[in-house]
Amino acid sequence: MLYDPSSGLAVQGYPASANGTITGTGVPQSLQIPLGLKSAAVGTGFGTKNGPTGDKVFDVGFGGNLDQTQYIIAASNAGVGAVTTTISTTIYDSLGNAHLVNIAFTPAISSAGNPAEVLPAAVNNSAGVPVTAATEWHYKLSPTDGTTLTQSDGYVFFDQNGQFINTATSVGANAGRALGATHLAGANPSAAAGNQITVASWQTGNNATPTPATPGPIGLDFSLVTSLSGGSNPPNVLSQNGYPQGTLSNINVGQDGTISGAFTNGQTQTLGRVALATFQNEQGLHRLGSSQFSATANSGLAQVGTAANGRFGAIISGSLEQSNVSIADEFTKMILAQRSFEANSRSITTADSDLQTVIALKR
Repeated sequence: MLYDPSSGLAVQGYPASANGTITGTGVPQSLQIPLGLKSAAVGTGFGTKNGPTGDKVFDVGFGGNLDQTQYIIAASNAGVGAVTTTISTTIYDSLGNAHLVNIAFTPAISSAGNPAEVLPAAVNNSAGVPVTAATEWHYKLSPTDGTTLTQSDGYVFFDQNGQFINTATSVGANAGRALGATHLAGANPSAAAGNQITVASWQTGNNATPTPATPGPIGLDFSLVTSLSGGSNPPNVLSQNGYPQGTLSNINVGQDGTISGAFTNGQTQTLGRVALATFQNEQGLHRLGSSQFSATANSGLAQVGTAANGRFGAIISGSLEQSNVSIADEFTKMILAQRSFEANSRSITTADSDLQTVIALKR
């Protein structure tokens, strides 16, 4: 439960539902955030989709650059000694188990070293417009823990400017062969379009028995990958929508009073919203001390709502309240008091001097 440590009074507000929705109406209640609150695991392929604007249908997003220099070298050597670029990433099953996967990118070159023998005449981009392909890379995913995939590879095409065109499955060896299915913007990934892998069974380590986690397809987005000369920015995984179970590690209160919880698995979740109260005549409140006030007939009844809404101010989390004392004014008052003290001291000295004179005259 959230409470004020100086008074022990519970913080009032509106709790969030399991999916993070807050109604923000009705009678506020004491906000409770359990210690050790858990965030459920989500398997890769089952979380929030990502991808380029207008095409958020993918589960794993790649970025970086596939060095075109390596493609040219492979073509000049008839594919012999073609350099394979390998990266690794972690994906998660529906139980939150982590699975390390290697992704290998290899220049797609024919045995004769002629790219035209494997490159199609044109590849449709996501808008369905044919674009001349200049380079083609084969990718393949290989789990390291015994997890099996029924679909694990595909091809990625780039134009003469090194920009991504689309993905596809095997294109055969006929020169100028037209491709079949390619990805269209907004459509779900598919094995036929070469941008989806399918998990047959999850396995952890060298265990003979697969985990009971739900298998399923995983959509791959290569739209942010380029194929330019230079390897200073190798391919990498920008995002993926799976994560393990997490434990609440920190909370933050936004300006509108929304309480967000940060979990150890990198996820955030809305936990509630703090309620605020205002009064028709705030000067009529009765001061109780320790920054506490109570309503009176002069203040009127409390009007309850949420921060940053109408008459209700914003909440500045983690900040101290600004002092309402003017330093300049207080220094001025201190100087005046000091001068008054000095003047009074001199008047006492003068009176003492006069008294000494009178005593001397009497003698």
